[in-house]
Amino acid sequence: SFVRFPKADHNAVIFAPQANSFFVVRGAPTFGSHGSALKALRKGFCFLPSFLLKCRPMAGHSVQFDYTMTFRSLEILWMTLDGESPDIEAFQEGLRLGTIKRPDEASSPA
Repeated sequence: SFVRFPKADHNAVIFAPQANSFFVVRGAPTFGSHGSALKALRKGFCFLPSFLLKCRPMAGHSVQFDYTMTFRSLEILWMTLDGESPDIEAFQEGLRLGTIKRPDEASSPA
């Protein structure tokens, strides 16, 4: 079963305990996307395995999400709480080369 959060601003967040995952579902936003949220997570040193799914119907069509919601476009950010994202290797290489600061150094004054 899925768990929806009670707050209105979290209504698009769905937690799936059996899959050890959560999903953020929404129509494609006008400003930014889940892609920018995913980049912000990486900059914050969060490397959960993540998948960005986009559905862009042909002109004049829409996506039927459930019995009450339809979207012209749909984005789903799926994050699982198991393991690490493959891009952690590039992050660790950046740390080794000094091109990325360690999390404890990132907030320290230069």
